[in-house]
Amino acid sequence: MVMADTSPEVEHVPPRTRFWPSLLGILLLVAIITTMVVAPVLVQRRSADARTELTDELEPFRFALDAYNLDIVRVAAEARAYAATRSPRALESYNLSVFELQQDGQEFLSLAPAIGLEQEASEFAVAANDYRSISAAIVAAEEAGNDFESFRLIEQEGEPKLIEIQAEADALIALTDERSEALRDDISDNDALTLFVLVLTGALGLLTAAVLAWLVVRNIRLSGNIDEQRRRLDNVISDVPGIVWEAWGQPDAANQRIDFVSQYVEEMLGYSVEEWLSTPNFWLTIVHPDDQEGAAARAAATFASGVPGTNRFRWLTKDGRTLWVEGYSSVIHNSSGQPVGMRGVTLDITAQVASASALERERARFSSIVASAGFGVYQADAQGILEYMNPAGELLLGYDMASLAGRHTHHSFHHTRDDGSAYPVEECPIYHASLEDAPYSGVETFTKADGTRIPVDVICSPIVVAGRSTGAVVAFQDISERLRQEAMRDDFVAFASHELRNPLTSLKGFSRWLSERARTHPERFDPDSTEAIETLVDEADRMESIIDLFLDLARLETNRLTFDLEPVNLRHILADECERLRIRYPHANCDADLDKAVAVAHSDEHRLRQVIGNLMDNAAKYSGDKPSIRLVASEEPGFVSISIRDNGPGIPIEDQPYVFERYYRGRAGASRQQGLGVGLFITKQIVGRLGGTLTFTSSPAGTEFILRVPLLLDEPDAADASPATG
Repeated sequence: MVMADTSPEVEHVPPRTRFWPSLLGILLLVAIITTMVVAPVLVQRRSADARTELTDELEPFRFALDAYNLDIVRVAAEARAYAATRSPRALESYNLSVFELQQDGQEFLSLAPAIGLEQEASEFAVAANDYRSISAAIVAAEEAGNDFESFRLIEQEGEPKLIEIQAEADALIALTDERSEALRDDISDNDALTLFVLVLTGALGLLTAAVLAWLVVRNIRLSGNIDEQRRRLDNVISDVPGIVWEAWGQPDAANQRIDFVSQYVEEMLGYSVEEWLSTPNFWLTIVHPDDQEGAAARAAATFASGVPGTNRFRWLTKDGRTLWVEGYSSVIHNSSGQPVGMRGVTLDITAQVASASALERERARFSSIVASAGFGVYQADAQGILEYMNPAGELLLGYDMASLAGRHTHHSFHHTRDDGSAYPVEECPIYHASLEDAPYSGVETFTKADGTRIPVDVICSPIVVAGRSTGAVVAFQDISERLRQEAMRDDFVAFASHELRNPLTSLKGFSRWLSERARTHPERFDPDSTEAIETLVDEADRMESIIDLFLDLARLETNRLTFDLEPVNLRHILADECERLRIRYPHANCDADLDKAVAVAHSDEHRLRQVIGNLMDNAAKYSGDKPSIRLVASEEPGFVSISIRDNGPGIPIEDQPYVFERYYRGRAGASRQQGLGVGLFITKQIVGRLGGTLTFTSSPAGTEFILRVPLLLDEPDAADASPATG
């Protein structure tokens, strides 16, 4: 806030109607009419025109200008108040201020043509509408939760526009004041002439008295209109959530005088209006000691420059609190163009300063996190120019930030493909992501400072401000080692498929040949040999199953497990798997209810058999001495639901959260049943990639696994699928 003191040369003449000189001028005109023919008519016309322009045009225009100007200040204050508090009351006050700004603007523009200031008034109204648009953008940013954009609009667009508006207002005020002074001089001359004619035309006293009575009534009516506008102006000021003030003289003078301060000073600071008006230089006495020198210097600089300015400092309230405030002030000039005082509004910005401090702390914390990250991070603007790179990124690429700053990221280290061919920036997905506000993730090739090309995993996140992409943050990590390990894993899968399966195939073939020989020629084998042969067959089958599990696990980890989706008749699969279970586990009872399984699934038959077979094998293995498996299939919207329920002791509660985890065996690991702990993990993964779901429920009475697989909407003829019953 900027205050000023009163000096003897201050010329401050508030606009008011001068009754008695005006009356004498009218009397003079009446006398001249009765005594002269031409001269009295000319003097009357000139005096009447000057008075009409002053009282009916210039003064209403000046009051309308003051009201319009204060409306602008109020809109600015309400927008900042909402930015600081986000309270519904502040938003309501802001909307009311915008409405009154529009109303007063219309009245202001309607008065301008009469005094020949239509162009100047239109330019001022355009500036006011520009600021209203800026304030609307501030409020919209706050409603969207974008504190950073709101703060930027206030600091970078709102304040300069408000200063520009105040300068234009002061220019209009000075212009109207100059014209008012000229009209008052004309009226004074006419008053002198009127007085002279009054002496010569005393005989016209009765007529003069009549004219006097008419003028008194007219002036009373005008005074009433002026008082009404003043009351309206007081109401506008009282609604501003800031301190509106006016002071005279040079700032920081010992005898400075504040001739007006709004009532809001008591609500904001606790001091009364009387304390402000009666104590010279009061505003500076309550400034925080650390800010007094700077606040006084900025106030003096604004006064000396003659242009609007701002002043930010801390005030101490009457109850000892500290408030951050910001004052917006304009300089008052006399008719000679000399600065004689200042007026403006001072707002409480404590919440805004606190938000800015919190934002700065968050920025520092984020910078610390990024700087200590173990992967590369860089930031570029919308054109791809590098603005920041963290130490891990510098180390990974072999560059330092100083050598890359200001350079295009694509042309610096993303210019070549993996095969050595040129990589045009127009084809770069990172560059397009930053331009089009479209996040991107994928594998790219970066070129290090020494020319080495490395594969990197890239995540590009655009930076969006006010709905427009202004750049992007890119995180990248060298995946050379990961790709090497994946290649080794592929080699292992190939090795396992060839080197393990070939001898196992021979082993299975001979074991099954012996088993068949023992079955067809039992007299040639004793019981122990027959049992050993059957054990050999079972263990060969188990070894093949283990190899298949590990191969599937490796393919899942490298995302190389393939699927051949086609129409699959679920009745055939479920019936076959139920029959296979009866053969594999002769002591198990398999009860299948497939009457409702009338649909054809869209799936991979081999993988679907693997899933159902694994679930049914588990049900048989963990159901106790007399396994009883209940298989139910039914249709749901878009899916087929397959329920596999056993009569085992159930899965312990503490094991249930980990049933689908890799290598987890739970209490079953300590039982007589053997397993690797990967079967259900692989089953779950396969079901998910087939577009289905796998869940379970368990109790001491048994466990139920529920498999849901997608239906084929346009089903082929499934009439050949024979229903199976248990």
